[in-house]
Amino acid sequence: MQKKELTLLTKTIQAIHPEYVEDERLLDYNFTDIKRNFGRHKGNSTPTFEELTEGLKEASDPGAWMKCEYCKKLELVFDTDEWIKKHRRCQQIDFIDRQSRQIMGKGITKTLYYEMGEDEFEANYRKVMNYYLEHKEPLVMKGLWR
Repeated sequence: MQKKELTLLTKTIQAIHPEYVEDERLLDYNFTDIKRNFGRHKGNSTPTFEELTEGLKEASDPGAWMKCEYCKKLELVFDTDEWIKKHRRCQQIDFIDRQSRQIMGKGITKTLYYEMGEDEFEANYRKVMNYYLEHKEPLVMKGLWR
């Protein structure tokens, strides 16, 4: 279970049982299974950790393996937002590399871009994009821009 899911579950339980306190131990279990157990909870008492996890095993692999189509790395993904952010950066670096090969005839050193901080990378990416956008028309005339 992810932290966002735990927060959602806690809010759901607190809507019915305001005295319920978030339990970090639930992060080791599957979100859907915990929700199902909460749905089966009967009575007016606040559900306990034991009741919410009754009959469940800890999730052995809470993440998912995903391969980036740009950098070709296989990674275990726990947070979808982080994956999207990483994938977007790889896509931007790939774009810079392809455009450099088309216009200057040589690629970039991708590792330098991967090692840059977020602000430095964004500034460099903006410079490259502005250059390509300013020079797009002459490049189209030369047949270099698709």
